[in-house]
Amino acid sequence: MVTLSEADIQDEHAHWCDDFALWLRDVERWQARHDIALGELRRLYACIIALKSAARGHADTIATYEDICNGHAEAIANGPERGRCGAMTFVHNQVAARHAHIKGDHERVKEFHGSVMFRLRELVEAVGVRGKEGETCNPIQ
Repeated sequence: MVTLSEADIQDEHAHWCDDFALWLRDVERWQARHDIALGELRRLYACIIALKSAARGHADTIATYEDICNGHAEAIANGPERGRCGAMTFVHNQVAARHAHIKGDHERVKEFHGSVMFRLRELVEAVGVRGKEGETCNPIQ
């Protein structure tokens, strides 16, 4: 152990006080950023709820469209439109246009969903909160 002079002790205490002030300013900035982050997480939560609802609606659209396609295929094979190329072509073109529209919607939802889930997974892993509900993230522990 090194014996310190009174001046050395005072200098060290002054440095500590500077550290404390700096640390408190850091914590105040962090707290302000936490408030911003919590607002962003609320918006993210609302976005994921909306995505879930949109996916449910998209699934309903796909199921309805599948029924229309099956009905169209049956009408072509067995229905009164058989042999009437003009009527079949008109209906087929409508079904094809709807298919292209749904496919575009599907690709946009798929890309956005994948991007959001990938980044969310990265955040969860970076923060280390993959555990059970209620576990905390505390880097001091």
